[in-house]
This record gives sequence, C-alpha cells and structure tokens, in this order.
Amino acid sequence: MRIFVVGTGRNGSSTFYHAASHATNFQVNHETWRSKSPSNSCYVDVRDKKRDQIEISSSVPFFIVQIMRKYPESKFIHLVRRRTKCRDSLVEHHTSRMRAWAWNWFSDREPKMKNVAGAYYDATAESLHSLLPRDQTLTLPLEEAKTRWAAVWEFMDCEPSVDSPEFAASLAEWDRRYNAGACGDVAGMPAGRDEWVDIEPGEKRQ
Repeated sequence: MRIFVVGTGRNGSSTFYHAASHATNFQVNHETWRSKSPSNSCYVDVRDKKRDQIEISSSVPFFIVQIMRKYPESKFIHLVRRRTKCRDSLVEHHTSRMRAWAWNWFSDREPKMKNVAGAYYDATAESLHSLLPRDQTLTLPLEEAKTRWAAVWEFMDCEPSVDSPEFAASLAEWDRRYNAGACGDVAGMPAGRDEWVDIEPGEKRQ
C-alpha cells in the first residue's frame, strides 16, 4: 500500500508526519525529494520491505499522473489550510519558490508576492481536485485534523486500532507545533515563532 499526502506546503505536513509515524505498519517519509528527485526511486523503493509507505510531500502534485500509473491502488490525503494563512506563510517562508513560480508562469521579475502565492495555492488546489481519484482520496482540513484523525487513521488502514496507546500518542501530536516558524517543511525541525496553522474546512470526496 502506498499513501501520498499532498498539498501546497506550509499546511501542517510536519505534524502529519509525526502523527502518522506512530502507525506500526507504515514507513513514513517526509519530503524525500530533498535527497532524490520526486520522479525517481524515492517514490518507488521502500526501505523497510515489511511495511507499507506513506509519502508526505508538497512536490507530489507535480507527479500525480506518474504515481497513479505506477501505483493505481494508492490512496491520497489532500491536506488543506485556509487560503489566506497558507498564502501568507508561503510568502514568508518560500519567497524564492514563489519568485521562481512568478517568473516561470508570468514572466514577472518583481511580482506582488501575495498575488503570486495566492495563484500558486489556487493552481495547486485546482490541479489536485482535477487529478486525484475521488474514490481513493480523502480531503483533510488542518483545522479539523484532530477531530477527524480517527477517520483518517482508518482510511489509511493504519495499525494498531484507534483504541490503542499508539493511536492516542498519534492523536496527541496534533496538539504540538512542528515547523511553525521554520522554512522548508523538513520533518523534525524545531518550531520557530509561536505561530500555529489555521485552515479552510473541507470534506471527504464523494
């Protein structure tokens, strides 16, 4: 089983990583494109052959078609955050990425960064909505992550059960702050400024 957690970045992916890591039947990876290209073996090779894989990455949206072709039975979690909060965080923490995106798409070397980040957010959300298989995808609003976590755990077929100490520890991760003020969304980074995430409600795809 392969599960891919997708989104814009700056959307709670580090906390998802820590929460999912309490599952005993999954190898959980966060942003493995940092060591290998997302189009090659980082989404193919499982280091622990006895466990299934969860890959959490803001780069996955660019490779949805290839991933679905190779792993047609895979599941997807679309992790979302309120547009204004996500946009502002992208501007603050991913300025170089936003400038590169503005130049590539708009040929604008001096863009209004909030407009660029908003366009990036919208384009990513629209692409994911169009490409992700509805019957294999669950949309998780970050604002509701803790209250919906039992349903997410079961959607991913995580072990042990939601009555276990492991699940309780996993659920508790949503009360912690990971990478709140750090740049780069690297799992395990210490939180920076006392800033938490805030998202736009969504629902499971029908």
